Amino acid sequence: MTAMHELHAEDILNRGQRPKVEMAEEQVFLILNLPLNIDQTTRIEQVCSLLCR
Repeated sequence: MTAMHELHAEDILNRGQRPKVEMAEEQVFLILNLPLNIDQTTRIEQVCSLLCR
């Protein structure tokens, strides 16, 4: 199993990151900002994914 890079862990913990895709040999790291509509109020939620081979 491939370990998570410490900068990716930092990005996950620090909200408000800009959307990005980082690709390495064995990993793809994504940060997405998705709109969420609850009770007619829209806010942006950050979603992070780390895909490993």
